[in-house]
Amino acid sequence: MLERYLLQMGRIGAGHLPVLFSINFVAMLVITYSFSVWRGDVDPVFPYISASGDSRPESCIFSMFLNVCAFFIALIVILRYHLVAELLSQNSDQEEDPLISLTNRLSLFAGLLGVLECL
Repeated sequence: MLERYLLQMGRIGAGHLPVLFSINFVAMLVITYSFSVWRGDVDPVFPYISASGDSRPESCIFSMFLNVCAFFIALIVILRYHLVAELLSQNSDQEEDPLISLTNRLSLFAGLLGVLECL
């Protein structure tokens, strides 16, 4: 079922999500750093990431991009969980290993917990 759905997605598959996340994350760092240096809020040589998103309007831009990053990470984690679960269910000739299923559920929990930390 998952394979059929992924084939219907065409050229825009789930493989583009990590790329979109990376582009968004780099854009967040560059935009907030540039804006903070331009306003004189941070040291231009080695600023802390949190210092560039400390004062307004930089904090609003930083938060917006971080929320979008969290959304992409949530999608990636959930899709990965379902992909591993589907691959485990396709091996019907072998007995399902409970350790792999437990690891899959724990990684889903840890990933979504990390997403909640970003929000």
